Amino acid sequence: MDTPKDENFDIIAKICSIIFRVPINAISFVDTETFYIKSIFGLKFDATRVDRKITFCENTIKQNDVLVINDTLKDNRVKDNPFVLNHPFIRFKLVCP
Repeated sequence: MDTPKDENFDIIAKICSIIFRVPINAISFVDTETFYIKSIFGLKFDATRVDRKITFCENTIKQNDVLVINDTLKDNRVKDNPFVLNHPFIRFKLVCP
């Protein structure tokens, strides 16, 4: 999973942004400790991996369906998340498990 970014993932991320009409889209993989970023469309974010604890993974893994958070600043599960309070200032989240 810890491989360089791949142009094919960039193409998929862009297509998904168009289909879902969202300005930012990311493709990532997770293991027990790490969130591996394979592509991000619409956002300057240089990291290729981050600690899974500061991502939205736990909320996604705990359910069997798509995770939709309409306002991250008002959702108790994520309102204190560093990605909500700091760059990239996530305000809406849709995650497909």
